[in-house]
Amino acid sequence: MNEKQTYSWPANLRRPEAARYLGEVHNMPVAANTLANWFSLGEGGPPAFKAGRTPLYPRAALDQWAKARLGSLRTRSPGRGQARGQERGGQR
Repeated sequence: MNEKQTYSWPANLRRPEAARYLGEVHNMPVAANTLANWFSLGEGGPPAFKAGRTPLYPRAALDQWAKARLGSLRTRSPGRGQARGQERGGQR
């Protein structure tokens, strides 16, 4: 019998766990090193706080960041239905 094990994620995740969480839960592959770069630059990545020297990523903040980064649901691509080679606005 092949049962899928469910993993109970902690409320606050260390960087490697946060990267794995984003990949497994939100299907957003992000390397732990990328999270480290974003954190050091202070822009682009999910928010985290420091517990001593260890950055901790709140799971709720990771969820919110991932949803914002994914954007809204749509039913078609922008510009769909236009003739090929035709720019927006109908002018070439």
